[in-house]
Amino acid sequence: MGVKNNKGNIVVGVCENEKQLLGKQMPKYYKAMPSKKGNVKISLEVPNGTYAIVACHDENKNNKFDTNFLGIPKEDYGFSSNDGFIPKFDKAKIVLSGTAKTVNIQLKTFKN
Repeated sequence: MGVKNNKGNIVVGVCENEKQLLGKQMPKYYKAMPSKKGNVKISLEVPNGTYAIVACHDENKNNKFDTNFLGIPKEDYGFSSNDGFIPKFDKAKIVLSGTAKTVNIQLKTFKN
């Protein structure tokens, strides 16, 4: 994941729809763990289905993905599509079907 420091938490959400992916609705499946500099591995068990995954470095531990008034991320983030911008659900989706799947997400800092 490429975590920059030990501050706060790393939060991963397994999203079932666009609202969850955009942070307008809480994902049904999520996990938070203390941040650890470097690569982090987080495991979640979810039923078979189609999902998009979002990860965030919640450095201030406020349990939110902080953005400015334009919606631009203030905290490091990443998606299952590994795009630089917040993707549409259809672009970030992955299909889980019965076997364990590893999804590598690179955290990014928004730079204008």
